[in-house]
Amino acid sequence: MKRAQLLSVGAAVLAMAASGLSVGAQPAKDAGKKEAAAQPSGQPKEFSVDGYYVEACSCRPPCPCELTGANMSCEGVGAYSFEKGKYDGEDFSGTRMAYSLHIGKEVHLYLDAPDAKKRAALEKFSRAALAAFGPVKGVHQAKVEISGKDGAYTVKVDGGKVMTCTTAPVLGGDHKTPIKHENTLDAVNPVMYQGLCESCVYIQDDNKITLEKGRNAYFNQHMKTNGKV
Repeated sequence: MKRAQLLSVGAAVLAMAASGLSVGAQPAKDAGKKEAAAQPSGQPKEFSVDGYYVEACSCRPPCPCELTGANMSCEGVGAYSFEKGKYDGEDFSGTRMAYSLHIGKEVHLYLDAPDAKKRAALEKFSRAALAAFGPVKGVHQAKVEISGKDGAYTVKVDGGKVMTCTTAPVLGGDHKTPIKHENTLDAVNPVMYQGLCESCVYIQDDNKITLEKGRNAYFNQHMKTNGKV
C-alpha cells in the first residue's frame, strides 16, 4: 500500500478531500490511548527523509491509493526506517515507525525512537505523513523490526505480538529488477517498487488485519525525499 499518503499521500489526499474527510495533522496525545479524529493544523511543513520503507495492503496489485486515488476499502500495514529524518526543523534520525490503517476510518502508529525528543518529532511527522488515511486512533511506543532487502522484507512489531508481515518483489520485463513506479502522488514516496504480500497478521485490541498471499506490497530500498506534508 501500506502497512503512512499512507500520508502526504497525494492520491489519498485528493480523494478524501473530495469526500470531505479530514487530511490534517493533530497535536500529540497520550501514547497508546485511542484518540479523536485528527483536525487540520495549518500549512504543510518542510520534511526530509533518508532510509527505506515497505508496506502491504488488501488491494490486488498495484494498489491505486498512491497512483490514481484512494480505494476506500483498502486496509494495510507498513513500516519505515529513517536513517535521517527532519520535520519542521526537528530531528528524528535513527528512528523507526510502523502503522496500520483502514482507509478513512482509523490509523495506529507504532514509534521506535532512542529518546523522548526524537519520538515526539517522529510522531509529528508520522501524523502529518499519514493524515490522509484517516484519524489517528492510537499512538504506541513499540519495538519495530525490519529485516531483509530488495523487496523481500519481514516486519515485526513487538516481536510479532502486534504485527508480522512478509513481502517479496515483483520483477519486471528484464526478470532481474522490480517494477518501478515513478512520479507518484505520494509526497513521501514519489518513487516506489512493486512487491507482493507473502503473509501478514496484525492485531491491536479488537482491530485486526489479515492479508493473504498475493496481495499488494510496495517498497523502496533507497528512499530519499524532501518536500512538505
